[in-house]
Amino acid sequence: MNQSGGLSIHSGRWAVKLASRLRFLFHPISLFVGLQILSVTTIVLWVVWFTKQEDRIKQLVGSRQWASIEGGTTVVILVIGCILLGGILVLTVVWFLNGLRQSAIIKQQRNFLSSVTHEVRSPLASIQLALETLGSRVLEPQIRDRLLAGAHQDIARMTRLVDQILIAARLDRGITLFAEGPETIDLSEWLPALVTDITSHALKLGNIETPGQSQVLVDVTPGALLWVPSETLRIVVENLIQNALKYSPANAVVLVRAAHQHNGSKILISVIDQGMGLDPKEIKQVFRIFRRGKRAVKKAIPGTGLGLYIVDSMTRIMGGRVRAESPGINQGSTFTIELPSAAGRKT
Repeated sequence: MNQSGGLSIHSGRWAVKLASRLRFLFHPISLFVGLQILSVTTIVLWVVWFTKQEDRIKQLVGSRQWASIEGGTTVVILVIGCILLGGILVLTVVWFLNGLRQSAIIKQQRNFLSSVTHEVRSPLASIQLALETLGSRVLEPQIRDRLLAGAHQDIARMTRLVDQILIAARLDRGITLFAEGPETIDLSEWLPALVTDITSHALKLGNIETPGQSQVLVDVTPGALLWVPSETLRIVVENLIQNALKYSPANAVVLVRAAHQHNGSKILISVIDQGMGLDPKEIKQVFRIFRRGKRAVKKAIPGTGLGLYIVDSMTRIMGGRVRAESPGINQGSTFTIELPSAAGRKT
């Protein structure tokens, strides 16, 4: 079966793999070696050229006729010297900027390790306390069941964290194979079922505690069909919904909307929240790995900086794209994924 959806997925996989393989070009060692090779090559070429002109230059210097000679040779020498000087300055600036970039990456990695440590330590401490309580005394059935349920929820939370780390690591290495093939998904049925599952089993799924009595509403245009791997789509949409809940105030409403776009060739799935919003400077960076907003870190909101990176990578693998929009800080945000419609595939 030759399907346009399958072609889009193949193109998305290729793009992710290519980006992963070319990433080594921006590694500090690769950048340093490249800059040094460029600098040495430029100097060698200039020395070779200057050597070939040595006899003529000596003749001109000896005759003391600098004022009457053609300016071409002098101008060329001056230009080459300026280029070499400029090249050294550019290399210095590039090296300095790369150092700043690496410092930012190291800081993000430290924040990630700190976040992961906290995300693991809290449920582990809860599980340990529950087991110690269960083993040290005879409890009433209701209390015992509540402790067991809490332990299961903490295990589910850690499982989800480990799954996210594994998925992000695979994507970062360019591994884009799906565990399942694409299938036709009717969003009018699929999305409400997913939202019900998330909201009724939030803790079991490892989701952070839903603030207050926040609601997730669904609005789907009839006939919104996708041809994508179901589990991959689930990971993407689930991450967006959980982010919306996490950064929304108590009793907020999160809207999940799916509709046709571009004459029915595309399906847009939007997750709209009333939360912290995004600074315009952050919008282009939110999908980077380990990236977290300064306000989220300052307010100690749990998170690892992997969710939106996974959303972006998996959406591109499925042949789509994702974008973030926000009117401003504390004015909510909208995350929209655009995927090829199943109606346009060829059989």
